[in-house]
Amino acid sequence: MAMEHAQRACEILKKVSPDEEETPDFASSLLPPHYVKLKVNKPCGSLCGKRIDVEESSLTQCECNPDEEDPCGPYSQCLNRMLLTECGPTCRAGERCNNRAFEKRLYPKLVPYRTPQRGWGLKTLEDIKAGQFVIEYVGELIDEEEFKRRMQRKYEIRDENYYFLTLDNERMIDAGPKGNLARFMNHCCEPNCETQKWTVLGDVRVGLFAMRDIPANSEVTFNYNLQCAGIEKKQCLCGAKRCSGYIGAKPKQSEQPKKKKDVTKRTYKKRKVEYSPTVRPKPVKRQTSRSNPKELTEIEKDLLIIKLATSGMSSDSDCSGRFSVDSAKETKAMKRKRDRISPEDLYNGLSPNNKRFKEDD
Repeated sequence: MAMEHAQRACEILKKVSPDEEETPDFASSLLPPHYVKLKVNKPCGSLCGKRIDVEESSLTQCECNPDEEDPCGPYSQCLNRMLLTECGPTCRAGERCNNRAFEKRLYPKLVPYRTPQRGWGLKTLEDIKAGQFVIEYVGELIDEEEFKRRMQRKYEIRDENYYFLTLDNERMIDAGPKGNLARFMNHCCEPNCETQKWTVLGDVRVGLFAMRDIPANSEVTFNYNLQCAGIEKKQCLCGAKRCSGYIGAKPKQSEQPKKKKDVTKRTYKKRKVEYSPTVRPKPVKRQTSRSNPKELTEIEKDLLIIKLATSGMSSDSDCSGRFSVDSAKETKAMKRKRDRISPEDLYNGLSPNNKRFKEDD
């Protein structure tokens, strides 16, 4: 172990220019801070001794075909994987099961490194695909009281490095004094990893999964979603385009260019007309034109012909007496003529009889 730290320190010293002076702070920054390495979560305080014992028969069995190319894999229809639950040792796929990343600790090759402005970080030496399991967040399991005690201690010594992560309503993970490489992961407002809570052998555990493809030699980050217990906020130096400026604050929304309104184009708004069943619409009156009058009935035609005939006579008694006698004889002739008279001529007073009466006058 000491040889590994010494080799790491030599590599960092080679990158330092000879003009830079070595100070105690610089020497201490050559190696990551000391911590006790853990492979699984370790209960502490009131949680010490509490262990979840699960019978193998109670574990959910998936229905994956063990003869498939990738049984229980990310592209399979594994029921346990859909429910964020790891398969147990009794899975039908056996050793070919691809849904036991937590238990087998299938991590890519990760290494801590010194960042320019944000202290120590964690980067990958291998290409990571989107959705791939990166690492489990491991540390000491503590309760609410122990969390408050440790926070008070950090406040007294002015330690601003926090490694707490909520597991459930009663437990929290503290990866500060004891943990694994996940403790070196920095915060980012646009991270490439996210936390997911999985059920592993009946207990809840937190894992970090890639949100997108991560090339080799890239830093792996996740969003802390920090809830500030004090008044002061911690400044964020992630350098993302949508950086909020403070750890725990929401990232800034990407500004989209506003669309300019077209002045030449008119816009019309539809008027909403509400229909009321109690109010009846008024009937629309149809306008009749003189050019298309109504058809006259037989009685109306007879009365109109008589009116036109009498309007052309003189006021003498002989004429009036003659009309009364001769009108009976001319009835059949008038009936034949009225069929040839159009309604337009009757309205305009231009019937053949009316013309004849005007000539006689």
